[in-house]
Amino acid sequence: MEAVRSLFLEDRYGQLFSEEAKDSSSRQFSGLVSKWCQKEKIKTSAVALVVCLNIGVDPPGVLKISPCARKQCWIDPTALPNQRALEAIGKKLQSQYERWQHRAKYKLAMDPTIEIVRKQCAALRKTAKTERVLFHYNGHGVPRPTDNGEIWVFNSQYTQYIPLSIYDLHSWILHPVIYVFDCPSAGTVVNSFKGMMEQGRSNEEGYAPFGHEENPLKDVIVLAACRANEMLPQDPEFPADLFTSCLTTPLKVALRWLLPRSLVSDKRITPELVDNIPGFPSDRKTPLGELNWIFTAITDTIAWNVLPRELFQKLFRQDLLVASLFRNFLLAERVMSSVGVLPISHPRLPPTANHSMWQAWDLAAEQVLMQLPGLLLLDPPKAFEPTMFFADQLDSFELWLQQGSAHKPPPRQLPIVLQVLLSPVHRLRALDLLYRFLELGTWGVDLALSVGIFPYVLKLLQTTTPELQETLIRIWAKIMSLDTACQHDLVKDNGHLYFVRLLESGAVNMELNAKAAFVLAVMCDNYPKGQLECLKSNMMRMCDGLLRAAVPPGQVGAVWELWKSVCLCIGKMCDGRPEGILKALEQRTDELVASVAAIAEDPEVRAAAIYALSTMILVEPPPHELLTQGYMQVIQRALDAALRVAYDGSPLVRIEIGCMLARLAMKADVGAYLQEAGKVVQDLASQQIRSLQRDASGLDAIMSRHDGPPPVQNPDVLRWATVDAAQVNYSHHSDSGVTRGHDDPGISHRGGFEPGWPGQRGFDSVPPPPMSQAPIGEIHKRIVEMMCLLATDPYPEVAEVGRQALKLIHWEVLLLGSHRSRHKHSFSAPHLPSLFSASGPVRQRWFRSKSKGSEKSYTTQSSAGSEHEALHSDLLSIRLELGSKHCQRTPFTLRRSEEHAPVVAGGSLNQLLRGPHRGGQHVPDQGRVAPTVPSSRVFKLWRQKVALPAKERHRLVDEFYRLDVSSERADVHQGEARLGRKPISMELKFDAVGSLLFDPAMPLLAATSREGSMKIVDYEKKTCVSFFHVAGSKSSHHTVAVDPVSLFSLNNRGLDFVLVCGTDGSVRVLDGCVTASEPRLVSAWQSVPVQMAPRHQREPAAFEWQPLSGELFSSGGDAKGSICRMNVEYECQLPQFAVDQNSMPNVDFLRCFAHNPCLLVAGTSDGVVKLFDLRSSAPAPVASSKPFASSNHQAIAGLSLASDDQTERVSVISQDGKMLLLDLRAVGRGAVEFGVVKSIQAHSRGGVSALASHASMKLMASATLQPVVKVWSANAEQVGAATPYRPGSESLQGPVACLSFHQKEAKFAAAGKGGVCVIYDVRTNGTVPENACSSHNSTSGSTSR
Repeated sequence: MEAVRSLFLEDRYGQLFSEEAKDSSSRQFSGLVSKWCQKEKIKTSAVALVVCLNIGVDPPGVLKISPCARKQCWIDPTALPNQRALEAIGKKLQSQYERWQHRAKYKLAMDPTIEIVRKQCAALRKTAKTERVLFHYNGHGVPRPTDNGEIWVFNSQYTQYIPLSIYDLHSWILHPVIYVFDCPSAGTVVNSFKGMMEQGRSNEEGYAPFGHEENPLKDVIVLAACRANEMLPQDPEFPADLFTSCLTTPLKVALRWLLPRSLVSDKRITPELVDNIPGFPSDRKTPLGELNWIFTAITDTIAWNVLPRELFQKLFRQDLLVASLFRNFLLAERVMSSVGVLPISHPRLPPTANHSMWQAWDLAAEQVLMQLPGLLLLDPPKAFEPTMFFADQLDSFELWLQQGSAHKPPPRQLPIVLQVLLSPVHRLRALDLLYRFLELGTWGVDLALSVGIFPYVLKLLQTTTPELQETLIRIWAKIMSLDTACQHDLVKDNGHLYFVRLLESGAVNMELNAKAAFVLAVMCDNYPKGQLECLKSNMMRMCDGLLRAAVPPGQVGAVWELWKSVCLCIGKMCDGRPEGILKALEQRTDELVASVAAIAEDPEVRAAAIYALSTMILVEPPPHELLTQGYMQVIQRALDAALRVAYDGSPLVRIEIGCMLARLAMKADVGAYLQEAGKVVQDLASQQIRSLQRDASGLDAIMSRHDGPPPVQNPDVLRWATVDAAQVNYSHHSDSGVTRGHDDPGISHRGGFEPGWPGQRGFDSVPPPPMSQAPIGEIHKRIVEMMCLLATDPYPEVAEVGRQALKLIHWEVLLLGSHRSRHKHSFSAPHLPSLFSASGPVRQRWFRSKSKGSEKSYTTQSSAGSEHEALHSDLLSIRLELGSKHCQRTPFTLRRSEEHAPVVAGGSLNQLLRGPHRGGQHVPDQGRVAPTVPSSRVFKLWRQKVALPAKERHRLVDEFYRLDVSSERADVHQGEARLGRKPISMELKFDAVGSLLFDPAMPLLAATSREGSMKIVDYEKKTCVSFFHVAGSKSSHHTVAVDPVSLFSLNNRGLDFVLVCGTDGSVRVLDGCVTASEPRLVSAWQSVPVQMAPRHQREPAAFEWQPLSGELFSSGGDAKGSICRMNVEYECQLPQFAVDQNSMPNVDFLRCFAHNPCLLVAGTSDGVVKLFDLRSSAPAPVASSKPFASSNHQAIAGLSLASDDQTERVSVISQDGKMLLLDLRAVGRGAVEFGVVKSIQAHSRGGVSALASHASMKLMASATLQPVVKVWSANAEQVGAATPYRPGSESLQGPVACLSFHQKEAKFAAAGKGGVCVIYDVRTNGTVPENACSSHNSTSGSTSR
């Protein structure tokens, strides 16, 4: 039983590289964060109190009962002389408002005239400026408002009631303003106000005194005591100004209202006792403070649960006085609705009088009321016992956390949890529950911020309680991951010192240190003041110490998180800040970060390190003190680090390299040199293209006598590998304005590219020379070459960053043939030059065989020149296409981006060779957009990952899939296995099939074409399940062409999740292949190094996947004679190892045993089989053999492995059909025939093209170019033979190039030239029917072919 690591189950890049994520740079991630942080915090700084009582005179139109309510502000006006009562009421009203806003300027107007009101309003607006003004109107001594929207005041002699228009009143006060109308029929004022607002908005002259023209009521808030048709309550139980009392003295009203309705039966509790509750509202340890605290929590909870988020923010979080008034307004609605009067407001609120949270308030209030006799009537008084309100609410919130999710209603207790943070008794538990809520996802952080978490957690940063530290830092990491709006407040209140002190203390909790460093990194993000504060706090020194600290045992994963956060913090402190770079130089932090980029296994850590180094490259000219401290060495070290990881397996790392190069290109003193270096690279690329053209020069001879095969050095071996260029159906459209045909004599032929650059850990046994040791011109050439490497990357996002970097130096890459190869029936050139070499496997040397009835078909459209010139140009393009399929990567050249029209897909040969200033008419570019500077991705990605829910972040970190190897074995003995009667034959409509792979659970088969297409078919129904191009979208002309050569399934997901490997060494991970839509590219990388100008490549790259260790082995490209090794889980290149230090042969085959991850077998082009023990830190051949040394054809045509409980064997077959079985236990170093268990002549006529074996059954299959397919037992005894035919016809399939066994069942597939795939069943019992040898299937016995 072995454990197979699950790879790529956590999508590191999908969300980050989505179009939505790209377009959200100006807003927070995907708009998740609500507008919790108001851009304009408004406070009420001026209050006008207008009281019209006219004590002793009842107003007309108002009928009063007897007895009726008389008190105003809890003062009985009949107990004092009229004037003194009026003054006392005014002072008491002001004191009640000062309880909520004591810093405002107050103006009292008792029984005023219009002129007094006007002057006071104008004065208060002048005082308040742009802040809010409160206008309180008590109209108990005047008539009710008129239907025209007029309230009443007095004349100077108090003999008349004078109407005051609301329109005039608002023209004096302007906005922002809040009105409080406590008078009969107050709703009339609200209705008139709305009408006046609409009239002002529609004024023809555009005069809008009531606010914004788009929304006139936006900055106007109105509170009214009753509706338009209602009178005020006159119950003597309450004061006459009940509405004002609810707004200004809510606890007194609430308790008096509750007392007669409560179940408390103690008669000692009277209204007078209620009025004397001990304590202070601000002291939460006293009874009055407890009640005030609970009342605030209750009303906030009601409002948050019933109001829209934006309205809640406006009314309850923008202005303290407005928030207090609206909390108390909810009480007024409950109290006054009980007597048949309904207060109204603008903005209008939903009804809340019967909200269930009021019952919780009643219970808490009764618990306090029952303690009043003991607190006030006993001597000595009893101690106050706090209520269980907050503990009960925390229990409810915890219960919700056990079952809640984003798809359920939010917990209504959330505002209460935030209020509990103010209590030391429940604070720790509340913080823990709050963090658990934030861990549910970004929606939880959004809700917490919208309810008002920020001021609470900001205040807690002033505490020194060690028990709160861990949870508080985690909460802050969640907040900062989603919104950076709190940077200013964090610095303003010195909250950042809380995190600095943690890092300075040397805490051993790596995860906590990582969170603290992350918070500080976000604080520095695009915030110069935050950067300066961090530098003042010696954060650079602390970051240096954190990177140098020893790794505690068992905390490697936490160390990666810490290094990542620290590198990002370093980068944010240095980004655009010479002071930060100077600090890094003093601490030699750049050297330390460069070493992190080289040794870290986690790809995000490597990307963060590259990002930190790139921020040390200043775009602007550096100050003098930086230059004197060796600033240029910093740039050189950054480039050296990028050079070492240029072939990193993670697209994220390569993107950061592109961002670094783009930053370097923006430097004025470097950009000009890079532009000149682009010319050198362009000349080198043109030289390589001409070299490819010369390699394909044999095409003319082939086309001139297409009736016969081409001349080859070994016609016996390549008897069936006939090539006919007349099969090509090619349509070529010439580019207008470009002369076709002849070579350009002005092209410079300089030296070729240095092989094997850029260096990469794992690619070069000797590291590349550092930039500091290279000449200046060579440095700039290397930089441009690195840009080209990124611009032709297999991962589209990396290629886009590379192209953007090139455009910054006014160059762009022009690929050849990238568009034509996208189309299903497009021309795909064979590997023509390989036909003229007799070395290497035949499967690598045949590419296009002659078919019956094929005809030449050329369609040439030329705007100028003779027919001969047009045909010659077509031939040149065809030759280049032939060469492009034979290169390490698609050929390209550079051209000036500002001198050409946008790139045309699939440029012609002359376009590539001309380059800038070389003929052709200049086409003005009307729609060219200025090049954009690529932005870093790793910091955004890290913020997104911190914001992820805990379940998503850790869901698959330690998940394993297990395979029961023994259950998959099915031993097949000699004489028991037979080929099935009816093979399944399918037309794939491919020119040539490059690789095959079965799905282990479903009747599906994947096949790839040499053009880069992939098709998945249901072989039982003979239907196509999906068809797509491996390299991506068909319409993209920037995508580098790919020729798939190997397919591997990942994570036991069959064909839905596959690893696609190309002949150029590129690797792509595709997810969702078994769907109608195009699969998603999870990751891609270049597994072997290549030259930047793709050179002639005779052999494709070889690959092998070992699922037990999660490693991909590859060889090819410029890694000639070496094997590259990659840990796919970490997308990390491991050190490569050499096959032969002396001869440096090409590696044609790589094979791993399915159940033994420690052994690797390699077959080389010189016919040697070598065995490697991968347990060694530097694997070297532990055994080798040259099985066909005595044969005329020493090259190995096929290699497969077989193992059982006792032996592990290697099967090899030569091109002339000789098959050998090698026992690894007997192989001796340097022996030729030693270790050979059995030798047979498998195919007498030779031409072997493929050999494959079953992973768990003792079966093998071999194929030739004739074509003939044979099946063998593990002991090399023939089971059967067949000749594959096209479905429904008598024509042969064509040469077989690839074989693939089913992972579990006894069946295999064969395909190759012609696009026909045949699937054979190997039956394990019974005999072959008499007619099994038909025209479509030969006998299961021996054959002479």
